[in-house]
Amino acid sequence: MIGFPHELPSVLWHGGKPVPLTIDWISETIDSIAQKTGESNWRWSNDVARATRLYFKTDYEYATITPSELVDLIRQILEALGRKEMAQNAHLSPPRTQIYLPEMVCHAEMEMSFYQELRQRLHEMMDAQVRSVRLNGMRRCSKMLEGTRRWKRSCENIYEQIELFAIACVRERTDQEIELIISPE
Repeated sequence: MIGFPHELPSVLWHGGKPVPLTIDWISETIDSIAQKTGESNWRWSNDVARATRLYFKTDYEYATITPSELVDLIRQILEALGRKEMAQNAHLSPPRTQIYLPEMVCHAEMEMSFYQELRQRLHEMMDAQVRSVRLNGMRRCSKMLEGTRRWKRSCENIYEQIELFAIACVRERTDQEIELIISPE
């Protein structure tokens, strides 16, 4: 099997867990740095993010990067732009992650193992101190667990069960706040 390189490396986040780096994550980080230095409407965040992506695409040869290396890179870009105060306050915002639920259903041997895997994945992401988790493919996942191709009332019940289960898993960790986003598609 041939593996094609990704445009952006994964960040070795807390505990060395690789989290995919995205343009949105870089842009949110730049926005956060700008706000911290009093630049609440700094409009160049997306441009800095695209410049970072270009660097990774053309000059970076590794599949992973540490948070400190990424912060150093952002700091260098901000210094090159003459934004010294922003460069001094450079930090990396926590990532936003996602889980594609239908893929989990395919690997689960039975419905109970799906829920166990979902709890485990949510807890792993919380251990990694991510900002948010998006659960994608809820409708398809519900139909797969119900064993049907068409949407039925019983699929709605499963959808609600998954949603309530995910919320309960997140609430099990009262010491940590995480945004849980439920996406039907």
